[in-house]
Amino acid sequence: MPTMPTQEELDSVLANLNARVAAVERSQADFRSMTEAIKAFGDTQQLLADVLRSNISEMRATADDSNQRIRTLEASVATIAGLLGQTLQR
Repeated sequence: MPTMPTQEELDSVLANLNARVAAVERSQADFRSMTEAIKAFGDTQQLLADVLRSNISEMRATADDSNQRIRTLEASVATIAGLLGQTLQR
């Protein structure tokens, strides 16, 4: 016939289980804080990506505007050169 465990044995098993439960709870808390940190990092990266996309669009618009101005200046210089050439031939 099996013998009943002593109170000390039961207390020891209960203490062991409590320690294991506490370790699992700490592990879960660490996991949750790690998950929150990763999520915050992801949010920051998304914000940075949005800012970079906006800046790239603005830079592209500035480059397009600069290119248009350069083409206008080139056309003006060509017109002036043509007029000077006509004037010098007279």
